[in-house]
Amino acid sequence: MKPCDVIELQKSRRKDASFVIDYINVGRGCLKNPPNTDNQFIINKSEFVVWRIIENEFLAIDNAVFHNAETNLIRWTFEHKDEKDEFKESTIFFFWKGSKAVKSDSPLPPNFDNDKSIVHRIIQWSEPAIFFQIFPKPIVVFDGKYSDFNPNVEHMFIVRGELKEEIHLYELPFIKKNLRSRAIFIIIDPQKRTIFIWKGLKILKEQETTLKESNVLETLKEYVNHWKSFKCLQIKEHEEDDIFIGDISTYWHYEKNCNYSPRLFFLNSITGKFLATEVEYSLGSKNYVAPFPFLQSHLFMTDIQPGLFLLDNNSDIWLISSGLTPSEELNALAVETAENYVKEKERQFNIRVSLKFVKLGAEPIEFTNLFPYWN
Repeated sequence: MKPCDVIELQKSRRKDASFVIDYINVGRGCLKNPPNTDNQFIINKSEFVVWRIIENEFLAIDNAVFHNAETNLIRWTFEHKDEKDEFKESTIFFFWKGSKAVKSDSPLPPNFDNDKSIVHRIIQWSEPAIFFQIFPKPIVVFDGKYSDFNPNVEHMFIVRGELKEEIHLYELPFIKKNLRSRAIFIIIDPQKRTIFIWKGLKILKEQETTLKESNVLETLKEYVNHWKSFKCLQIKEHEEDDIFIGDISTYWHYEKNCNYSPRLFFLNSITGKFLATEVEYSLGSKNYVAPFPFLQSHLFMTDIQPGLFLLDNNSDIWLISSGLTPSEELNALAVETAENYVKEKERQFNIRVSLKFVKLGAEPIEFTNLFPYWN
């Protein structure tokens, strides 16, 4: 086996998110009005219904509030063009599973046709772009169960999504180490009756604009009536100590240029050749920078063989080892590929590039903070 062709690896292959319905690619689900020469679009987002699933009981809800210890079912009816370029109405069920939810057996109620219904199972943090396009207002996912929600304690949300139609909030544990220099957070402090908009020093102007256009704060207040009268304050990185009083945890204060999207490659020899398979970002866009396209779970996505990954974080290249110890041959090929990748990037962009090694289970904070959340 030979190391990977790093010149090919570094060629940009950024793709827009896509979703296939009845063999028709409807892209990321953006609404476009005909006439249009491109038949891969949604004509009319006509109807959606959301149920919360509690112990196999289906409770209809009238908002886009989810909880990560629960599962939800969404029925979406819409119009699009088919393979004959004719208008067609379709119905899809999205079975959404929160990151802390227990596995559920049957995603559909008994009164629905389980044989003919189209069901897509999705999990929190890895939803397709089209899922967020369904809702007229941003989705908010709270930590825990609906029955345990307490509006009188602190809550902290990371702002996810690069397009205003796909902005959503995921609640993270209220602790300072979960902050990120490339992210925006919404922090609720009921004692101060204040909603803080915390902005990392390395966010892009586009992130601020998208947040403002999404009206996510108004939506959050609408979802939680108790917070409607709270005032809103904007603060920057390094100004959070008055919020996290007594919290001695820390996060990585990023100082380098951040106008780029990281890339992740799975290094493997499954086919008998040593290959680098690029990991796709479910909300990927050609026109927007994605600060956190990958998750901790991506590094544990295979049990076929020892996990080896190459993470391109612009001027820092990480070679990651997870799971079992790779064979000497695989390890040598991975190291040679990574070293060649660094040399080629330095040659192409005339910048200094560092190669760093990490074994999962002993990760430095500089590495874990390349992900939106590290458990």
